[in-house]
Formats: sequence, structure tokens, C-alpha cells
Amino acid sequence: MRRMVGVVTFLLVALTAAGCGQDEVEGDWPFGEPSPSGDAPTPAAYTSELQAPAPSEFSDNSDVLPDADDGIAELDLDSGVRVVLWIDPDDIRRVLVQHSDPDDPEAWTEPEEIYTAGDGCLIMDAATNGEIVAVGLGCYEDDAFIQQAPDQGAALVSTDLTSWEVRDDLGEFYSEPAFDGDDVVFVNGVYEEQVLTWTADDGFRYDG
Repeated sequence: MRRMVGVVTFLLVALTAAGCGQDEVEGDWPFGEPSPSGDAPTPAAYTSELQAPAPSEFSDNSDVLPDADDGIAELDLDSGVRVVLWIDPDDIRRVLVQHSDPDDPEAWTEPEEIYTAGDGCLIMDAATNGEIVAVGLGCYEDDAFIQQAPDQGAALVSTDLTSWEVRDDLGEFYSEPAFDGDDVVFVNGVYEEQVLTWTADDGFRYDG
């Protein structure tokens, strides 16, 4: 009987400790996601150096390749994090991002592909309000050619640099994102009466 009481007491203590552990990890993780078990967040790994291409690696006045003004962007967040986004000059279908360690400007995350277009992207604009990062892309499903309107426009927003909300069913679209507080406004550069907005509560909404 005494042994059974001891076993029950041990189980109660173990279950209580497990419950407390679960409570401790509830909440939002700003730069990492909770593990599937809920034990701890997975932090961003700053295991790389900056690998973004130099401006000289982009084209100059090409109709089928992005130039540096449209192909790469650098943003500074209020946290001290630097964010660099670029269209891959070797494969213009790919859009990538890296961000730095806020405590070590020489340490960076590995490049992450955040968007892939059908034939390629020739226009990229990015902006931040210091916390949220927004990107507008002028991409092409077929035949990337700057003399015609992008037919696979896309908008991306991230609040934590670990996940991106994407809207890419916009057809002929490109935009330079702008902020209204914590809301993002994308005015379509092809048809200016069409406006895409993003809010933290509702995500993307397209008035077109």
C-alpha cells in the first residue's frame, strides 16, 4: 500500500510539472516558432555571412533582367536588425531574404527563398515601419519583359521575419508599399484605382 501511495504521488508531481511547463511557453515568439511539443521556440539561426549580391551583379538597362534599383533592397528595423531582400540575378524567378543578428551585425541568417515566380521578377520594392516588412513584386507568369505590365504581381508582409503572408493572385500588378501606422497599402502601379491593403487583424484585402 505504501508503495502505491508513493507511485500516485510521483505521478501527480510529474503531471503538475508537465502542465506548468506547457503554461510557460504559451504566447508569441517574435523571432522563432514554438516547437511541436511546445517546449521552447526555435530561434533564428545566425550561421551565415551576408550573401546578397552586389549591385554590380545586376543588369544595366536590360529589358529582361532587373537592375540594382529594382533588384535589391536593404531595410533597418527599430530592433537593430538589418534586412536585405533581392531578386536572384542568376535565376530571376527567385526572391530571397536575409536578416542580421540584432546583437552582431556581422552574423546573418541563411538566405531564404520567400517567393518563386513563373518566368521571373523584374521589379521589387520594399518598405518598413520599423517593425513590419512589406514587399511589392512585379513578376511574370510567362515572358518576363519590362516593356509589358507584370502579369504575376505579388505582395508579401512579415511581422516577425520567420513567416510571410503572400498575395499573388493579383494579375497585372506591381506596387511600392506604404505604411499607414501598422497597416500596409499597396497601390497598383498598373491600375491606380486598384488598392491592396494589409492589416494585422484581417490580412490582405483587395479593392480592385
